[in-house]
Amino acid sequence: MTPALFWHVACLVLCGGSETNKGNHMHAGHLIELATNLSFHADRVIYKTPPEIVKSEDFWAIAKERLQRWNRTFSIFHDDLTCPDQDHDSWAAISCVIEEILCSEFFVRIASAAFVCKDARFESNLNGPVARAVFLFHLEARVRAMELIEMGLVSGTTEARRLNDLRKRLESWCDLLLGFFPCEITREFSFDPERNRDFNQDISEESENSRQSVERLLRIAIREYGRKLVSNPAANPTLNRRLANLFSFFEFESVESIDPFATQAINDLTSDAERWIDDYLTVR
Repeated sequence: MTPALFWHVACLVLCGGSETNKGNHMHAGHLIELATNLSFHADRVIYKTPPEIVKSEDFWAIAKERLQRWNRTFSIFHDDLTCPDQDHDSWAAISCVIEEILCSEFFVRIASAAFVCKDARFESNLNGPVARAVFLFHLEARVRAMELIEMGLVSGTTEARRLNDLRKRLESWCDLLLGFFPCEITREFSFDPERNRDFNQDISEESENSRQSVERLLRIAIREYGRKLVSNPAANPTLNRRLANLFSFFEFESVESIDPFATQAINDLTSDAERWIDDYLTVR
């Protein structure tokens, strides 16, 4: 593995958690795992799905309803957040919505990349338009979510700091996962096009075995972090389930298939990464 790619992967794995949740509600954190699998099996999505990957009207309707619900929630809590009452913490209620927006945007960026890639491969226009429209819905929600996070950061709110950390992790993960797609057109869905280009270049230079190792480590790290998130309340579990059901053609990798050595691999990589980072900072 090249030093540059090791640095990227090590930093991302170091952000992961180890807690799991056995709840059966559909949290947006589950969408992180689905998005990860979509990235690692981009060829399957592009070449082995129907011309229209999912029903466009359903994808659009779910996105629109989610945006409407998020906007109503923001309107309800706007006064509480702008004029906080020391006896009432409104962040406990609004944080699950912001968390859902961030996780959903992560999923939609990667799903949209798959849609646009398929259209490019088959010179069609069946998937891209609705993908970009849904993406714009999420950008609108992101703006409002970021305004609240910034407001919380200014006031020193602990929950705002947690959400900001989540945002930064998801942005890095998203740019790396987009690097697994075979066409550069997906760069429009990245958070940082330059970072995405570097990820894509590093991955393309890896051997097949090394690439599979990177995929495995990232899958475990992202899955574990997503599973930690699902212990939190879900803002719109029914809509999350409906969104995931649109992609029911795509099976999750079995969690039970992860052997014990995988966890040890992450521990070993974490230890190596810590030493590598210390050396890196010393050189810098």
